[in-house]
Amino acid sequence: MRTYFKAYLLGDLRQFAGWKDGPAPAGVELTDDLVVYLGNDYTVVVNPFADEQSILFASVDDDWRAFCHERLGFEVDETALA
Repeated sequence: MRTYFKAYLLGDLRQFAGWKDGPAPAGVELTDDLVVYLGNDYTVVVNPFADEQSILFASVDDDWRAFCHERLGFEVDETALA
């Protein structure tokens, strides 16, 4: 369950070597300047309030987690989960 999100530009996430865009939701153009949301489960969604159709990237592995921490500085705000 995703309960925490942090906004990033899609272009920043596309720097990950294993990145592959998922299908774009209707009416959304997947440009580098699109704001997307990285969740505490490390999936990326276009809209954190939408259903599963909003998932853009879900290939979560150790390399992706390391990229999120080391390159993006992603850390889950534990106070937001309380």
